[in-house]
Amino acid sequence: MSTPLDSQFKNGVLLWHQWLTGRAPDLPEGAEAVPKPGLPKDGGARSAMARCRTVADALLAPPFAQFVRYVLPDETERKAFAERPKNLAALARAAVAVGQVGAADLRKSFPEQMAEDAGGGRPRVSRVVAHGLLSTENADEALYHAVQIIATLREKANVVDLAHGMMLWPKTRSGWAYRYNDAVLGLAKPVAPAK
Repeated sequence: MSTPLDSQFKNGVLLWHQWLTGRAPDLPEGAEAVPKPGLPKDGGARSAMARCRTVADALLAPPFAQFVRYVLPDETERKAFAERPKNLAALARAAVAVGQVGAADLRKSFPEQMAEDAGGGRPRVSRVVAHGLLSTENADEALYHAVQIIATLREKANVVDLAHGMMLWPKTRSGWAYRYNDAVLGLAKPVAPAK
């Protein structure tokens, strides 16, 4: 696995999510269609991953092994990468987070989805809840908060950005914080100057 967000990783996450849910992702306008998974949908896989909340849960869930196979299709590369417990834990966090998502939506980044207007200029995910995620450097705590946020987003999120973020946490934390806060600031209505 050369880079965490290379096309192999992105396609693997999308293929696994489609296999898990049986649903194709919502793509940005003009984006190339995502290939279909080679395996038929597994009816029990989605519920097995939806119950996962921790790295340990994922390691015991059969769909996690399929996630690793989709993300790392080369057997030699997969075995070498998964040999290190730290790498396996990062993959497990990514799988747990993506496993909570019912509908993949790639039109905005995960932090931008958190900051979408819920009405009245308020973000869908409040600053207090977002702060819980964005203030922690601990990857397991970040996963805990991400799972809560996915429920707030009604299980619709950018699975590629989410998997990448959870896999590389805390390296992605500052970028997510900036994108969330920048999008929240965009919700504010400009005040007309007094005449």
